[in-house]
Amino acid sequence: MKDLLDYIIAHNFYYTFLCEIIAAACGSYYLIKNSCTSRELRWFVYYLWLVFIVDLSGTYAIWAYLDNYETLPSLKDSVFARNTWLFNILKIISFLAYCQLFIFQLKNPTTKKILKVSLVLYVIFGIYQCFASEVFFTDYIVINSFVGTFLLLICIGAYFYDMLTSDKILYFSKNAVFYISLGALVWHLAYMPLNIYNAYFNEGNLYFIEVYASVLSYSNIFMYSLFGFGFLFSSRKKNEKVVKSMRF
Repeated sequence: MKDLLDYIIAHNFYYTFLCEIIAAACGSYYLIKNSCTSRELRWFVYYLWLVFIVDLSGTYAIWAYLDNYETLPSLKDSVFARNTWLFNILKIISFLAYCQLFIFQLKNPTTKKILKVSLVLYVIFGIYQCFASEVFFTDYIVINSFVGTFLLLICIGAYFYDMLTSDKILYFSKNAVFYISLGALVWHLAYMPLNIYNAYFNEGNLYFIEVYASVLSYSNIFMYSLFGFGFLFSSRKKNEKVVKSMRF
């Protein structure tokens, strides 16, 4: 366990864990302060807690490797020796959580219906790829990331368009979903190019691994910090609005 902690500290993974739990905690605070929060945003906060738990649980593979599989010898030759299977599943859940959040913000029924159907088809496609892929336990399923990212960018674009063509633009800074959309947009635009060169992620390309880790780390810090700020700022604005209404 000490080797695992040393590894996490040496590679600055604790920054990501810290930002994840702060974002989830801020989201929970937002839910407490705003009892009328939509179901989609409430489920998104639950998703943030899930991400933290899965990321923390995924360190089992690092721990087993650094421990030379002495504590868990049966894990060494099993399909669960790597944690990619865990994150392949989380990837589908992530796009489901993000897309449904933005889809349910839309007012146009036609656009909303098309994106709903597209999201269902993506989930079916993603699950099929997990069962059909030969690399489910050994590598990340890149096609799921590409298709999911493309769909997510469309959902975010539809959300921005809907906001610009309605009175939502007048109070966008008070809406936690806006900060989530901005953070998700930047994160996926930064991470998507890395997937193109995912084949270079191996022990023979240590420089690429360092770049990959750095981009992912900074992107995580930016996104989850923005989430946390959005939840706190939106909560404060809503509380100020309630106080002002009580004065009249």
